[in-house]
Amino acid sequence: MIVCQHGFEVEIAYDGKTAIEKARQFRPEILLCDVMMPDMNGVEVAIQMRTIHPECRIVLISGQAGVPDLLQEARLRGQEFELLLKPTHPSELLDHLRSLK
Repeated sequence: MIVCQHGFEVEIAYDGKTAIEKARQFRPEILLCDVMMPDMNGVEVAIQMRTIHPECRIVLISGQAGVPDLLQEARLRGQEFELLLKPTHPSELLDHLRSLK
């Protein structure tokens, strides 16, 4: 675990499967997840996270064109997720994450 200088305790994962494994032990308050990742996309991670930790706030981030289709598929499965578009300035991202605490 990394303690960020901005007051967040952070676990980092570079793919969806690792994110899920870490979340089972870390129990995050907030999941910030890129949508386009190897193994499993961020929408799939978010759906699994809701099963594991329903209280976790989920913020997806992406700049890819195909993301609205993935979000629509999630809506059809009864899942709604917040999406931040890239590029997002770091200070705006931090402000947004702080507002979720």
